[in-house]
Amino acid sequence: RERAVALGGGLCVVGVGGHTQGEAQERRSRAEDTLHSVRAALAGGAVPGSGAAFAWVARRLPTTPGGRIVSRALEAPRAALARRAGVSPAVLEQDGGPDPEDPWTGWCAGRGEWVRLDAAPATVDTAAGARAALEAAWSTVRTVARVGAVITHAPKPIEATSARSATWKRPPPPR
Repeated sequence: RERAVALGGGLCVVGVGGHTQGEAQERRSRAEDTLHSVRAALAGGAVPGSGAAFAWVARRLPTTPGGRIVSRALEAPRAALARRAGVSPAVLEQDGGPDPEDPWTGWCAGRGEWVRLDAAPATVDTAAGARAALEAAWSTVRTVARVGAVITHAPKPIEATSARSATWKRPPPPR
């Protein structure tokens, strides 16, 4: 197997297994995802992870209505990481990091501190994935700007005995 890898231009053979078939399949799936991410990063480049690249871009957008919408969308990944780590996103916005002009400075949720994202262990996203996220955000902005309205949650009717007594129940607020 190692000779086949060497002849095929590969670097190594990675053995992935587990105690049960389900565990082995889960680990294999994660290894394949990692391999695809590494290949995409090598092919298309890498950007700072943990939402740092998006936050850096968001600070440089114009203050037009469209720019504000995209800016809020770009800040969302870092805010979600902060909430999952038990930290208020407002803390990250107030602090801004040691160097707001450096896109490679980001907040590490695991350590709870600001770190260099290109230092080991590096935290990066593929440029292709980041570009796809930006294109999706821009598509949303275009749609909202053209239509002027967005339906985010449609209310469901309450079952009633007669059509006259049927009422609409207000949906719960989004979390």
